[in-house]
Amino acid sequence: MEETLKQILVEMKTMNHRLDGMDKRFDKVDSRLDGMDSRFDKMDQRFDKVDIRLDGVDSRFDKVDKRFDGVDSRLDCLELGQKRLEEGQAKLQKNLVESLGAYTEKIVDHVDVKTEVLNKRVFTVETDIQRLTRQ
Repeated sequence: MEETLKQILVEMKTMNHRLDGMDKRFDKVDSRLDGMDSRFDKMDQRFDKVDIRLDGVDSRFDKVDKRFDGVDSRLDCLELGQKRLEEGQAKLQKNLVESLGAYTEKIVDHVDVKTEVLNKRVFTVETDIQRLTRQ
């Protein structure tokens, strides 16, 4: 029995020795995990900073979007104004052509009237000259 107890003690010492080795390994694993935790904490801090920067970028993009909306509305106004100018120019050209045509017709009519009057005067003068030459 004593020998059995000795064997049990030897086995227990071996197990203790193995358990001590396992404890050392777990301590190493714990220290590695602690190191990883600190790295993750640093990464979290970096991500927090990146999030803050991205929030700033988002707000800047919002401002840029508002500016572009303003530019779009201004361009729409300019395009509308340009369309109005083009329509006005087309009307002006049409009216100008019509007015010039009407004015030209009036000039032609006036010249025709004056030419007719002049022709009558010339005819009268010629008639008078012929009468005088006959006498």
